[in-house]
Parts: sequence; C-alpha cells; structure tokens
Amino acid sequence: MIPTAADAHYGPDVSVLAVVPARGGSKGLVGKNLRTVGGIPLVGRAVEAGLRARTVDRVVVSTDDQEIAAVAEAFGADVLRRPAALATDEAASIDVVLHALTELEMTGGTFDVVALVQPTSPLREPADVDATIDALVRGDAPVAISVCDAGTAHPSYLYWARGGAVAEPVVDGVPARRQDHETAYRRNGAVYAARTDYVRRSRSLLAPRVSVHVMPETRSVNVDDEVGLRLAEHYASHASG
Repeated sequence: MIPTAADAHYGPDVSVLAVVPARGGSKGLVGKNLRTVGGIPLVGRAVEAGLRARTVDRVVVSTDDQEIAAVAEAFGADVLRRPAALATDEAASIDVVLHALTELEMTGGTFDVVALVQPTSPLREPADVDATIDALVRGDAPVAISVCDAGTAHPSYLYWARGGAVAEPVVDGVPARRQDHETAYRRNGAVYAARTDYVRRSRSLLAPRVSVHVMPETRSVNVDDEVGLRLAEHYASHASG
C-alpha cells in the first residue's frame, strides 16, 4: 500500500529530507532571507513549513551566513554550512541540494526523497510541502513540483497538463492555441521534490515528466524584491484576518 500525506510519516521505507537554501548575499532585496512577512523571517517560515509537514523527516538550512544560521536554529532546523563557491549569485540550487545530500551521507544520513523548500515562497503551507512530496511518492515521475495557474509566465516556466496529475514542460515557446491543451500551469518555486537517485544521476530538480501539486495564486507569491515582499505581507495579513 502506497503511503499518503495523511500519514504521520512515510516510515522507514521512504525517508524525506527538506533542504532550505538561504545564503546571506542578495542583490535584488538586501537581507532577503531575514526579511519578515507577518513578523516571521522568510527563512523561519520555510523551516516551519518543513518541520510541520507530516511527510518530512529532517529539515536542513544550507547557508553561509551566521545570522541566518542562528535564526534557522532558533526555529528548529539543522544548519549546514555551505562553501563560498555555493554562496554566489551564480550558484545553482541543484548544487546546493547535492552538497547537502553528500555532507549528510558522510555522517550516516541517507534519504530516498529530497525536497527544496525555498524561503522566497513565504505563503506556502506545510500542506503544500506534504502534497508535493505525496504527488512524487504516489506517482511514477521522478520529480514533483508545486505549480499555479500559468497567467503570463515566461514559457520556460510553463507546463501543459494532460490528465491532471502529470505535466510536461512547454518546448520551443507557448503553442498558439492554448485551448488545445487541458491546463496550463507555471512553476511557482514553492516546493520541488525528487527521488534522490534521480537527482544524483541527472543533477537536476526537473524532468521531462513531472507530477504536480496545484497551489492558488495567493500562496504562490515569490519574494525577490520589495514589491513581492509587500504583496506577500498583504496576502498574509488577509489570511490571518
């Protein structure tokens, strides 16, 4: 029987690691990962989403910054110091994930599934983490991602869904007749989940076919600048009100 996100954990058969990438430098929004939404730092919100997700066994924050490390620990996460080479603007998320998997493996930590939980999606809920991981475990694709309505997204972020649960990326731009396709989604960046053997083999958190968890626009806000921060604060205040 395939376990579901309603279970407390997947148990010993499927171990899940959540990696929160939170470097100190940010040019678009200075101190981004420590900025607050609803009085909670973005990195703290990501840690809480991982720790409160029923499917996650361990939450690790990968950072090069002492203040971020202290906040992450205060919220209950383990901290993994990343090397300077992985703390630049050019550093890729996949390299951060691979570094975390390798470092943890050296101390006996092995995982079947790894999830990337980015601080820049502060309105993502623990249930979104659970649902994305559950879509991976229950499905036959090696990757699951959180998505929302396509809107006006750049084609590189778009996926056409055929059958609902599994989607394929748009190739060579957006087809002219959107109505010819069942549903168009965009990656919202809130959660990526993948089987670790696939991650190591492909060095990617994407795949030709992915399982999807659909989130509403109100939880899909991405904070990369002051506008995104204000929008997230607006939605957060209305959700709590």
